[in-house]
Amino acid sequence: MRWRLGRRSGKPLSRARKIAIFSLFGLSGVVALILTVTGIGPYDMPQQARRLPELLEESERLGLPMTQADLKPQVQIPDDQNAAIEVVRLAEEAANTNVTVIPKYYLAGTPERADLEADIQTVSPFLDGIAEELAGKPEWFIDRDYDLGLVLPLVEYGDFKAVAKYLAFRSFIRAERSDIEGALGDLRAGRELRLRILNDPVLVASLVVIAIDAIMLRASEHVMTAWADDPDALAQLAAVLAETDHRIDPRPALRGEFYYLLAIMRNLKQYGGLTGLGQGTSGYGGVVLDPDNVRRSGLPSDMFARAFSAAIAEEWNALFRSFEGLDEPPRGWGAGIDRRAKRMKERYKVSETYVQILMPVFGKVDVTLTRNDVVQQLRKALVKVLRFRAENGHLPASLEEAGAAFPDVFNEGAQLQAILTEDEVRIWSIGPDGIDDLGVPRDTVNRDRDDLAVFWPATKRTEYEGR
Repeated sequence: MRWRLGRRSGKPLSRARKIAIFSLFGLSGVVALILTVTGIGPYDMPQQARRLPELLEESERLGLPMTQADLKPQVQIPDDQNAAIEVVRLAEEAANTNVTVIPKYYLAGTPERADLEADIQTVSPFLDGIAEELAGKPEWFIDRDYDLGLVLPLVEYGDFKAVAKYLAFRSFIRAERSDIEGALGDLRAGRELRLRILNDPVLVASLVVIAIDAIMLRASEHVMTAWADDPDALAQLAAVLAETDHRIDPRPALRGEFYYLLAIMRNLKQYGGLTGLGQGTSGYGGVVLDPDNVRRSGLPSDMFARAFSAAIAEEWNALFRSFEGLDEPPRGWGAGIDRRAKRMKERYKVSETYVQILMPVFGKVDVTLTRNDVVQQLRKALVKVLRFRAENGHLPASLEEAGAAFPDVFNEGAQLQAILTEDEVRIWSIGPDGIDDLGVPRDTVNRDRDDLAVFWPATKRTEYEGR
């Protein structure tokens, strides 16, 4: 038995019936094409593209940048007030000395630490210069060409991270030698550096601030260990941490990311279209964008880029509407952007690589910012506990007795937990995974989901983490 078009039979269809059936299929194709072009029905890319102007009007009302001038100071900052100019130069010179700091170097008696102490002398003039610039100049601005999108150079952030490591290690060395003023100066400089770059309108700035916080946390644990019996030194340390303890506001980075995405869409052809972005760009080992031919204004020239830009504007508008009237945006905003990125991938049939280049995993960034909030609370709790010990001659019976019973944002309705003995002080949060591991990291693969903890003496961290 044979199957033929339109019937199950051993006889072929008549010529007239074949013409009728193929005409129906042809008409269906024409209708589908019309739907695609007009945006009527399920094929909404043209309709989405046409919405871009009205969406950008709302974006502008919400304070999102329409030109790169909107990401820069409205009043020109004099060079003699701008700490960034010299800090960037000094940080680059310090990073180029190839001094390497890793956690085990904090341990007394290791050959690596002895060598590093000598090497730090080479870096010290740069560190002193950076501290002086940060203390003496109130403004911070790095002039960048944000229209370059993916090829925008951001190399200074690696240098800033290296400087934070040098300052952290030197603060510990000075604390051990009872140089309270010098140790606090280094901690203050590291913390001040994070404050300055917090307002840089690039996502990497927030991530480097988090890295600097982790570096300075380790240093402050070692400094607290050195000063555990000195209540005055601990009080001064608490003051420095309080002065420089500012929650990371994601809005500057999100504003920059909005403009960055629109700049990429405006220059999509320059990148080689979807294929070029999928293969990577300059900095990723692929297509190079010619800065002299960058489109710096106007809407994207092709329908796909306009539709994708409209989807971006729609998500950012919704996000910034939710921020209106708030002094600080609540955490939890990243999950919505991640959902949008997933829908974009499905709607526009683009690769995972493409979506991740354009829409990084904001949900993970958001969780990381929350983790950083908790780290600040843990550090304050540890200082309070050790100050209580230094002032009273014994440890408190609980965090409440030391005034350190801060809430654990990852454990709704609960507080931070602690072990308080003369052998060990451990204060922890259960972390994003919601599993209480008693503050000891157990997940070596997904450590960013694990417990968060501070330790005294500082060597306990090395013991538990194995590094």
